[in-house]
Amino acid sequence: MASPEKKAFLLRIDPTLWAEIERLAAAELRSANAQVEFLLRQALADRGIQPQTMRKPKPVREPEFVRPVKMNAAEGRMNSWDEKYGAPGHYYGTEPNDFLRERYAVIPAGGRVLCLAEGEGRNAVFLAQQGYRVVAVDRSPVGLRKAQALAAERGVQIETAVADLADYPITPGHWDGIVSIWCHLPQPLRAAVHGQVVAGLKPGGIFLLEAYTPAQLRYGTGGPKSVDLLPTLAELQMELAGLDFVLAEEREREIHEGHGHAGLSAVVDIVAVKR
Repeated sequence: MASPEKKAFLLRIDPTLWAEIERLAAAELRSANAQVEFLLRQALADRGIQPQTMRKPKPVREPEFVRPVKMNAAEGRMNSWDEKYGAPGHYYGTEPNDFLRERYAVIPAGGRVLCLAEGEGRNAVFLAQQGYRVVAVDRSPVGLRKAQALAAERGVQIETAVADLADYPITPGHWDGIVSIWCHLPQPLRAAVHGQVVAGLKPGGIFLLEAYTPAQLRYGTGGPKSVDLLPTLAELQMELAGLDFVLAEEREREIHEGHGHAGLSAVVDIVAVKR
């Protein structure tokens, strides 16, 4: 078994990995006990002692720490985002996205805000600091644990939900604001999520989006490498039918966010309001 220092380190970077190590250790212990019992029975049989006369050994009780931690389906799936967010520090930094910082005030003050694909929480925490009631959803439990830690460090509270957006229901007519910063999804899923975004906003609710466009592939300064994950403005306008666009533009701008985004980038920005 690992030393307390190694256990603490593994729990800090990835509790799911530690749970798997403990499960395997318990399995090895059970296997060793079964082998010892078999050899003992064989030795007694060689001496003319019937094995059934042996007193049944007491079952070995596994220590509490080897019992697997309960987690939902999304938490149980390791993914590349867990690996990114499991590294020391914050992959995209702790400061909010520049576009969000410039535009957030159009969301009704003090309202409920849903942050999609929120990762390590920098944008959700910033919005909570401005007085919003924030729910951050992401498929990475590792990222969302960092989000909660960042919120505590800055003296605010956020709610987090570990979920894949393919499975996460956006409550209709519930949100004063929905924020999508670098939420890159395959086109069919993106269209479905954006349909829920339109339905999920209250009348007068605001949708803020910044994403990389296909032109970003020429820059290589961040974002997905597949064109299917990179929306155009025209595609977004179709998917968000039912919203009025206050701002809708494709542009180039400098982006510097932690290790993940660095340099001149091709983006699309949207500020839209529910009719």
